[in-house]
Amino acid sequence: MVFISDTHIGIGDRTNWYQRDVHESALVATLDYVSNNADSIAELILLGDIVDQWTYPPDVTPPSLAMIAEANPRVFARHGALARTIEALDGNVTVLSGNHDQQLTAADVGLLRDHSGRSPRLATAFPYVPRAGLGQVACAHGHQFSIFNAPDPLGRMPAELPIGHFVTRLVALYVDGRLGPGQTAADEPKSADPTGWAWEKDELFELLADVVEGKDSLSRVVIDALLRATNADSRLPIKLYDGSVVTLDQVRDELYRSLFFGFQNAQHYPGSAYGSNAAWHALIDSDLHNNLGHFAAELGTTYRAVVLGHIHQDRGALLRPDDMPTAYANSGFGCPSLPDMTRSSDPELPTFAEVAVDQEAGEVTTYIKAIESSPAGPVVVELPQHRQVVSWAGGTA
Repeated sequence: MVFISDTHIGIGDRTNWYQRDVHESALVATLDYVSNNADSIAELILLGDIVDQWTYPPDVTPPSLAMIAEANPRVFARHGALARTIEALDGNVTVLSGNHDQQLTAADVGLLRDHSGRSPRLATAFPYVPRAGLGQVACAHGHQFSIFNAPDPLGRMPAELPIGHFVTRLVALYVDGRLGPGQTAADEPKSADPTGWAWEKDELFELLADVVEGKDSLSRVVIDALLRATNADSRLPIKLYDGSVVTLDQVRDELYRSLFFGFQNAQHYPGSAYGSNAAWHALIDSDLHNNLGHFAAELGTTYRAVVLGHIHQDRGALLRPDDMPTAYANSGFGCPSLPDMTRSSDPELPTFAEVAVDQEAGEVTTYIKAIESSPAGPVVVELPQHRQVVSWAGGTA
């Protein structure tokens, strides 16, 4: 099984993290790798945030999947890389929604077809348990473990949009104001930070102290900080995908006032997947430090391998080694910025995850693979430091 996440393909607006001339060749190389190895790959799982309906300034109506597909024919057209992969895998391609594409429907996904008319299937189960994993492998995008990005259980906005959508729209405004002529977000170092903060993490930690102590609301702290960073007015209207408009006043003061304490509600965020102190781990681990290890370990009480995305950091870790070991893989992301990909020390690379299940040996192996540049074009290489092997019987192989 191969897991690709967080490519964040948009329509090419300059605030989009994914830019065709920077990232498309790596994505096509990844999909071609799957097609060329289809005999040994049971399923391709597009693990969320494959397309992006968030990274646009407030005055831009986010695009539909059809618009994004039309803007990226080399990937999405019927002769494109995804269609070739669907055909090679005999239709065994599954799409999970992330936060940046959580408005996708089965009808949207049905537009992405190969020559035979087959399209990926949209999976809504959480976590998703691929059949080829024989009950030992679970996956999710990972935004479910973020206070800012988990679907809003109260349904206060279309498609259960979380406050993170509005944070990202303001960050797009902030980025747009920083870019020079001809520049895009891909020219900015660390542009694709999944938390999207327009300030330093230490400053954010200080701002959040009052929230944890119950002295202020999370929505007010975050929106006010972004208003200061962008010099925007709180009455600023934000256009939504469905044509409706919401002001930042509404976001801050009405719609999301009880985020932190609401995350402790076991009816919405069950302990079986989230564990104890869910709000603390979601805010500090997931949102502040881009670390989903706590939640992967909770899922690891049931499954021997857990694959997540969302944090834009490739990971290969052994969790709970003294109990029932779990291999945790994070697929990383497909849209590092140009400065991050070309730096001389420890360059950022587009990555994806792969999981092999050996039923006879009772083993699960997780891999992280990256796309490197070469004179002949992009090549797929394994990052061996991330490989993990566990046995179903409860030990490392």
